[in-house]
Amino acid sequence: MSYTNLGLVAHCKKALELNTRYMWGGLFREITADYVSRLAAQYPSQYSIARKATLNGLAGKGYYGCDCVGLVKSYYFGGFGTAANAKGYDAGKDYSVGSMYSAAKIKGRIADMPQKAGILVMTKNLGHVGVYVGDGKVIECTLRGSLDGVVETDFGAVAWAYWCQCPCIEDDSTAAGTAASTNTSTAANEDMLPLTSIVDFVGGQQYVSSTATEGIMANAGRVKITTRAAGAAHPYHAVSVDGSGVYGWVDADKLTVMETKYKVTGTKTVTKDKLPEAQGQLKALGFSVTTETL
Repeated sequence: MSYTNLGLVAHCKKALELNTRYMWGGLFREITADYVSRLAAQYPSQYSIARKATLNGLAGKGYYGCDCVGLVKSYYFGGFGTAANAKGYDAGKDYSVGSMYSAAKIKGRIADMPQKAGILVMTKNLGHVGVYVGDGKVIECTLRGSLDGVVETDFGAVAWAYWCQCPCIEDDSTAAGTAASTNTSTAANEDMLPLTSIVDFVGGQQYVSSTATEGIMANAGRVKITTRAAGAAHPYHAVSVDGSGVYGWVDADKLTVMETKYKVTGTKTVTKDKLPEAQGQLKALGFSVTTETL
């Protein structure tokens, strides 16, 4: 069987329909008293008396338990449930979040994440992983605040720091004839600011998703475009590159393409349209002209 990005996305969306709870070390198996006991014995610091009581209360009621990376591994380990997981288990692919990132051949920092459904996103300490499913959404298994189990969250709800292509699956998210759940079509993106563009944010509201109705004020500053959602109310995900603190989805009219400036011979700063004139003036005065992009 071939495991793919789109297959992982479909798997995660199916997981959303099931009754789930977060279980450290879990591989998406049905919650039973034995399952709780075995994981609690293996990871005692992660299973308090109260947590074990909560999980045991769900035994035999159609609930499944896994952790964040267990959600990903359950896809290529055979699916949901004890029998299916046991059938597909491979110890060589039983990665932690950190070892999965290390094994990945295609990876990078979140600011350079490609717009592909099925890409994995990870926190700075490589302690948590989610699956980017497109349209500014991530499916993750978490125990955070009121969240407990497999949930769909906004990309900006977690400070993701890294991304990678899962080393155990193939990337088919841009294959011809498929309908990947990416943010937008290639044609729609052609009219947008390019990914990784450095532009000026004039200040205003930033949002947790491209479709959110309420935002919070953010300071003006220089930002990098990391994600796009053509046609959305807030089509650009922007991350500050100058310490202004921007990290969220913003409106197109709040972004302006900054005018590139140049330093000529270390003393004169000019814009592109004035560059030839400045170079000529300095050469006429006998300077050996050097130019540096600011």
